[in-house]
This record gives sequence, C-alpha cells and structure tokens, in this order.
Amino acid sequence: MCENRLMKKPSLQLMRSILGNTEGASDVECLGLLINLACDRRAARSLGEPRGIQMLFRRAFATHDPLLMKLLRNLSQFEELRLHFVDYLPNLASVIVRLEGDPPQTIELENEEDKDNESVDSQFNDFDNTGNAEDCFSLECLGVMANLQLEELDFARVLGDLGLLSWAEKVLEGVGQSHHKDDLVLETIRMIATACVDVEAAKMVALSASPVISRLIRLMNCKADCSS
Repeated sequence: MCENRLMKKPSLQLMRSILGNTEGASDVECLGLLINLACDRRAARSLGEPRGIQMLFRRAFATHDPLLMKLLRNLSQFEELRLHFVDYLPNLASVIVRLEGDPPQTIELENEEDKDNESVDSQFNDFDNTGNAEDCFSLECLGVMANLQLEELDFARVLGDLGLLSWAEKVLEGVGQSHHKDDLVLETIRMIATACVDVEAAKMVALSASPVISRLIRLMNCKADCSS
C-alpha cells in the first residue's frame, strides 16, 4: 500500500504540473518522466483516470505536442485503460489520415562529444529539430489507435466511416518506395491487425476488393528479398 502511494503521488503531481501550464509548451523534463512512468502498470492506473485522459487529449489536440500523445500512447497499452480512449477515435483518425509519411530531415550532430553531452531537453526536442513535429504527432496518434485492442469496438465502422482503410491502402501502396518510413508502415500494419479483431473489419480487409492483403504479401516478399 505504501509503495502504491509513493508511486501515485509523484505521478499525479507531475500530471498537474503539465496540465496546469497555460503557456502552451509543456515542461519537457516532467513530460519525459511521465512518459517513462506510463510504462509501469501501477503508475499508468493513477495517470489514466478518465478525467486525466480527457484533459491530456484536450491539451494534446490543442497543441499537437508529440510528447503528450506519446504519453497517451504509453497509457493505451494497458487493457484496463483502453475504454477511456474510445471517445477520441474520430479525433485520432482525423489526424492520422493527414499523415503522408515523408521522411524527416534529420540534423547531423557536429561531433560525438555533442552527442554525449546532449541534454534531456534537446533529446525530447528532436521532434522540433527534424521539422516534422506534425508527422511525429500523427504517428503517435496512429500508435494509440493500434493499441486499442477492444473486442467490443466496431472496427468496421472505424475503418470505413473514419477513412482509415482507404488511408492504409495508400500507405501500403508505397511499400518498396523510398518515401514511406518503416515506422509508419509498421504502425499501419499494427493498426490493421488490431482492427481485424473485429470479424466484420477482418472481412472488409480480406474479403472485399481492398488491396491490403496483396500489398502486405508484396511487403513480405520485398523484405525477404532485402534480407537475402
């Protein structure tokens, strides 16, 4: 009991620090700690109360901060918290379908000493350094969607009504071409796999005229050729 209190109190204090900041940008160090704490089930339970998730989503969609969405993504990996995310599926989908997957323009560090001395602040600001913060935010939204393995969720409607199936088809169409990043393709496949927990969604993917299956097979063949 004492250990749970020690875990819960600092977590909630950090959460209040993040949500209480009205100046726009969130405190990077606090967010970094929360992101790591959210990987622990007990800490995630204290952070993932419905009101807390609601406020995090509201702040994340207002600022498009990739780190806030990464925090939500870590929370969404725990089954007992996933129902709290369902109301935000349309918001997540509206961000995801704008993701085109252009490769980020990375900035080379001048030397190894700079890399070794890199602060926590600069590590978490890599999103800004690449100039692709919006893509990073969208990718985290996709990661949240891919985590929502809920048998009671109507994924057929999610794929159809929210446009995610046609979007996934376009992403997989680019397989083998240089303009799609591996992490985007991976998260897209995870999202499709999660959706296929729903029988009707699985039929949409496998039995309709959708090219998803053929493109997944092409992806496997492409990866096999690259590794041989």
